[in-house]
Parts: sequence; structure tokens; C-alpha cells
Amino acid sequence: MRLNDTVVARFWSKVAIRGEDECWFWTAGCGHGGHGIFWVPGEGSHNASRVAYAIAHGPLQRGEFALHNCPGGDNADCVNPKHLWKGTQKDNMADAAAKGRLTGRYHGSREAHSRALTKLTDEQVLEARRRRTQGEKNGVLAAEYGVSPGVMSMAIRGITYQHVA
Repeated sequence: MRLNDTVVARFWSKVAIRGEDECWFWTAGCGHGGHGIFWVPGEGSHNASRVAYAIAHGPLQRGEFALHNCPGGDNADCVNPKHLWKGTQKDNMADAAAKGRLTGRYHGSREAHSRALTKLTDEQVLEARRRRTQGEKNGVLAAEYGVSPGVMSMAIRGITYQHVA
């Protein structure tokens, strides 16, 4: 992955950097499962966590993954290099199983699942979905509800909160 100063600056401009030990949320586009997507010119799209890891620790090799170890539970849209560690697919699956993520992490709500990715109540999700259909932008809604745009997008699209109708 070719990461020059311009690409690195553009990457960090898409991150809500908080305290040194807190999650740093990706604020641009997200792909499957809420993982950030970052376009590297001449190479295409990359997982934002993988790019953050490469910037801080060096590039990952084929078959290596940037795995999450966020203090409050893993956040798919976190790109804080302190929360990322290098592992294999086997490590990723073992980590997911140990953290209870293989049973449907994205199918609950904060009320129903204490390790849920999002921070929204079912009522807030309904209201956000209604307001989105009326033309309000995900970023505006996310700021109002105190979540990242990726988290808001997943809630509105029904990736999270599938039970809320």
C-alpha cells in the first residue's frame, strides 16, 4: 500500500480523533459490517482499520488482518492504532468467538445486548429513520445522537436494529 503524506493526511481528515486511549471513529464511507472504507489512489479501496495499522505500524502482509481490541468492546469503525493488532484469519475467528461476535453482533440493540456496537435506543432509531426519509443527512443525525456516521448509516439501513420496524 502506497501511503504518501498527502494520502495519510486525507485519511486522518476522515477520522474523529478523541482522547489517546478512546476509539477514533471513521467518519467517511463504510462497507459490510460497519468497517470503514478508504480509497488509495492507484490501488482502490482498503479497509480503514488496515490503513490505520499500516500508517502507525507498517504494512500488513497478505493473510494478515488489523484486528480490534477496543476498551469498551470492539467497534468496527474504530481506527485508533492503539486498538489494532496484527493477526491471521484464525486469530480473527478465535477473537470473534471469544468475544461472542459469532452469534449475530449486529442483530440487537443497546437495551437487548450490552456489547452492541451502537449507542442508540430503539426509539432513536425509529426517529432517525423517519427523519432520513424526509431528507436529513446521516452526518447531521449522527452528530445529534452522538454516534459516528457509520453507526448511524448502519442503523438507518437496518444492518443494526433489524428488529426495529
